[in-house]
Amino acid sequence: MRSVSPINNPSYKDIFGLQSDLVDSTFDHEPESILITGAQGMLGNGVAQALNFLQRNGILTGTRVLLSSREWSKQAIIKWKKNSSFRLVLNSDISQIQMPVEVVIHAASPSNMTRVSTFGDLNHANVGLLMRIQDLNPKRIVYISSGEVYGSGKTQEETHSADFVMSNRRDWYPLAKLEAELELEHFVLRSNSSVCVLRLFHTFGPGVKSDDGRSFADILWGAAKNNEIRLYSQGEQVRSFLYLSDAVEAILRVALTTESGYRVANLGSTKAVSIREFAEQVRDITGSIIRYETNNNFVHSPNDYLVPIIQNISLYGWAPKLEIGVGIERTISWIKNSSVL
Repeated sequence: MRSVSPINNPSYKDIFGLQSDLVDSTFDHEPESILITGAQGMLGNGVAQALNFLQRNGILTGTRVLLSSREWSKQAIIKWKKNSSFRLVLNSDISQIQMPVEVVIHAASPSNMTRVSTFGDLNHANVGLLMRIQDLNPKRIVYISSGEVYGSGKTQEETHSADFVMSNRRDWYPLAKLEAELELEHFVLRSNSSVCVLRLFHTFGPGVKSDDGRSFADILWGAAKNNEIRLYSQGEQVRSFLYLSDAVEAILRVALTTESGYRVANLGSTKAVSIREFAEQVRDITGSIIRYETNNNFVHSPNDYLVPIIQNISLYGWAPKLEIGVGIERTISWIKNSSVL
C-alpha cells in the first residue's frame, strides 16, 4: 500500500460535533458492501466517518466498507486498520477487487482546476475510475457530479448547459462531469444496476483543502490561519453553501435505498448567499479583516447565480438541517487544529 505524507483527516466529531442525528436516520437497505472512491477527500472521508460511526452504534454492522484513494496517508492506514469492517484499496486496484461490491459512492475528482494540467487527467478521475467500477457490476452507483453543469442557466434536474467548449479551460470540469453522467446513463441501459447522479453545489466543512481553489476555501483558510480574508472581486456572485454533515446524510440516504433506473438530483441549499455575505459571516465569527484586492491574473467564475432546485433529493426524505454559521465554526476549528499546509 503506497502512502503519502500525513494529513489531519477530520474525525466524526470534527464534522458532526456532538450531534447523533445519523443514529435516528432510517435507511431502506443494508448492503453487504460499499465502495467509496475519493475516500481521503472532504466528501469521501465524511461518508466513511459516518459509516464508521453508524457501525459503532449498531447500525449497518453487516456492511463491509472499501475505501479507495490514489494513495494513502500513514495516518489513514493506521486509523482504518482499527475497524475490521473497513478495507483500504488503491484506485489502480479497483478492477482487481475480488469480493462482490453492492453499492458504489464515486466521489473522486480534483476540485482545483489550476492544478489540473490536461483534460485527460481530470477525465481519468471521473470517467476512467468509473470504467473500473463498472467492471465490478455493482447493484447501485451514486455519482457525485457538480452544479457547474448548469453553467449560468436554470438548475432543472433533467437539463444541463450546452454552451461548454473544450477550448475553455474552465469548462473542463463540467465537461468531465457530464461525460461521466452520460456513461452512467448508458450503463443503466445495458445492466441491472441503478444510478443516482448527485449534482453537488458548494459544500464546505472539515477536510476542505487549503489549495481547493474555490473562493469559500480561501475565505475559510485565510480567516483561520492569517485572520485575514482576501476577496479578488466585490463578492457579488451568488452561491449555495451546504455544510458537510448535511451532504453526507443526503448521500447515505440516496446510496442506501432500493430503486431502479437512472435519476439526477441536485444536492445543495436553496438559500442564496453571495460570496461577500459568506465572507462577512466568516469575518463576524473569527474577527478577521476582509481585504478587497484587484488581481488581473485572477480568473473569476462566469456563473453569477448558482442556486439549486432540490425537488428530487427531497423525495429521499432529506432537507438541509445545519445553520451555515455552525458549519463555519466547525470548519474553522478543524483548520486551526489541522496540520495540513
